[in-house]
Amino acid sequence: MAHYEGETLKERIERGTLGLDDAVDIAGATLGQLIHTTAITLTRVSGAPNRQ
Repeated sequence: MAHYEGETLKERIERGTLGLDDAVDIAGATLGQLIHTTAITLTRVSGAPNRQ
């Protein structure tokens, strides 16, 4: 699993309410990673070549 420097989502939320722009950015990044991970998993399960 990759390790990234910086503030965690938990730490950010503890600082205060997220603004709409921040919430949309976080949701978009989370969804993008979920789609990427799902695509890799489905590719590996199906036996198709891994194209990362």
